[in-house]
Amino acid sequence: MVNRYLEIREEILARIGRSEWTQGTRLPSENQLAKEYGVTRVTVRKALAALEQDRVLTTRQGVGRYVNPRSRIVSELTKLESTDKMMAVSNTTVRKQLVEFKDIGLDVDEATHLELEPGAPAVRMVRIRFASMRRAAVSVNIFPKECAPADPVDGSLLDTMDQLGYHVDYAQTEIIM
Repeated sequence: MVNRYLEIREEILARIGRSEWTQGTRLPSENQLAKEYGVTRVTVRKALAALEQDRVLTTRQGVGRYVNPRSRIVSELTKLESTDKMMAVSNTTVRKQLVEFKDIGLDVDEATHLELEPGAPAVRMVRIRFASMRRAAVSVNIFPKECAPADPVDGSLLDTMDQLGYHVDYAQTEIIM
């Protein structure tokens, strides 16, 4: 069972994602939110504290909580979803640029992660995503040759893999700041 404060956190994120509360908007008070969600202020405070920790909200002492004015891509990292979908939450224009799509032999680290032998045939695809004309993410995808798409993927890699008959239930992501 999910804690109620986590459900409220998700609901607030969804409201921000739908632009109900835009960047710089002051949120209703803890009392108002507690009444709206039918919970105690303590529960609302935990949800808001989690969003502050994620830098989605910022507090102005004695004034209130605001949607962080910095452009942020907000997504729960425990969910497996496409980078495009995560970036769409921020209502920015997303553009992709293919950097590389080529056959390779797996190095030791890649082979270990894919549970194959070093040197096994694979395909590497590298794409850069731009959000509102700024570089936002670089995706490096490595597929065993027999599972690789025939052509570079323009849309969601997860959707493409599903279409190819491969259900992805695990992905490893490294975020480098």
